[in-house]
Amino acid sequence: MASGGGDYKSPKSVFNQVLLINDGSGNFAHSTSLIPSLTFNASTAEAVDFNDDGLMDIFLGGGVVPGQYPQAHNSMLLQNIGERLVDVSETLFPNLENIGIVTDVKWHDMDNDGDLDLVVAGHYKPIEIFLNEGQYFQQLTTSLENKLGWFNTIEINDFNKDGYPDILAGNFGSNNLYKVSEERPLTLLAKDFDSNGSIDPVLFAYYKNEEGGYSNYPVAFWGDVSKQSPLFRGKFNFYSEYGKTDIESLFTEEELKGVLKYFMNFDRSVLMLNTGNMDFEPIDLPLEAQLGPINDFLVLDLNQDGNLDIMAVGNNYGNEVFVGHLDALNGLVLLGDGSGGFKVVKNAQSGFNVPFDAKRLVRLKIGSGKDLFIASQNRDTLMVYTKN
Repeated sequence: MASGGGDYKSPKSVFNQVLLINDGSGNFAHSTSLIPSLTFNASTAEAVDFNDDGLMDIFLGGGVVPGQYPQAHNSMLLQNIGERLVDVSETLFPNLENIGIVTDVKWHDMDNDGDLDLVVAGHYKPIEIFLNEGQYFQQLTTSLENKLGWFNTIEINDFNKDGYPDILAGNFGSNNLYKVSEERPLTLLAKDFDSNGSIDPVLFAYYKNEEGGYSNYPVAFWGDVSKQSPLFRGKFNFYSEYGKTDIESLFTEEELKGVLKYFMNFDRSVLMLNTGNMDFEPIDLPLEAQLGPINDFLVLDLNQDGNLDIMAVGNNYGNEVFVGHLDALNGLVLLGDGSGGFKVVKNAQSGFNVPFDAKRLVRLKIGSGKDLFIASQNRDTLMVYTKN
């Protein structure tokens, strides 16, 4: 079970990773002998037998180091050797050390060689695929590597029935004030500019300048930036001065030494169709799927027509005041046509309505055989739906 969050600074007991063992009757016991002592902010945990030895292994995704955004904890791969789980990241998966902010992972045989490969989603990253080569994991080079998103969730399935696994990716959504592209990406500069032990992240986006072109301006208001560090407070006397400051003029050359740079140039939630040659073609999901961040998917055949459909939840309330709530997504039902296209079912017609800060969506089957669809909402109630 991944433990973590952004409300505390590590190390804290809330960051202790937990392994719960099922006794086969639905009762879980906390195990301390099988898992090593791990204290960090983990974003996701996936149990999998990656080496096909009959023992379940665990992948732990690294989340943001609390108070040090956008620095991330290292992700890790724990191999089950029988009596305990051991960290084999350094020997089998050295890429994990610099993989960045991980939000979701899925294991799937992407190259059809009989073993499980790893697909990774994260922030300021493309969707990445690591092929299981037995003794190590090798990153696959694809045309997706230039599409740097704020990806929150992924699902893998064959949506167009061609025999190849496709990737469904929930992203930030295009309904935002940044309007990013490969030519005009969102840029994050991060450094401890005032040497106080905390990272100072400064976000930039392209907006129109006085000449009618585009310049890369700070996203945050002057009041917010000036509170962040005395370095910024001393640079300007008037809001109008700050309003004309772009990425080239905010920092001196000396201040930019050692700065970390991150980019986001792709904000749309997409279905990445497998072209059959270990590459993918991103197809935008319908407009309604772009209204807000998508945080979780369910993939199933809702209308029993033999085609895969999608249920989705999302939104994000954890933003700066000047950004506000990203809350335009009310839950989503998309009916698939079997070729990679989808038709939107309006909330009033589907009855599926999750309007707040929804994070996860799960499907449970109860004793009568009926499905329950349960959506979690941050700091709010669970919402439970059944299918008529």
